[in-house]
Amino acid sequence: REACWAELVLTIRYRDLRNRTTEREIWPLGISYSAGAVKLLAWCCLRDDWRVFHVAGIEAAESVGRSFRPRRVALLHGYAGSRDGRMS
Repeated sequence: REACWAELVLTIRYRDLRNRTTEREIWPLGISYSAGAVKLLAWCCLRDDWRVFHVAGIEAAESVGRSFRPRRVALLHGYAGSRDGRMS
């Protein structure tokens, strides 16, 4: 949550729902809370695309000491634009 607010780049170790582990650099943009899960919306530098991570699958997270702030607004516009075709 702090990294989202401060717009800090993170390195994470993530275990997906198929039990595969990867290490990746992400730019966290938002957290969603529901009855069944807490999820993190982030730009994934490994995949060069948007990803939604289950927070429970994040085994480790560390700030790399730099900000993605100059790109935040463009990223959010890009995410909204990528969702437009999926909403219908």
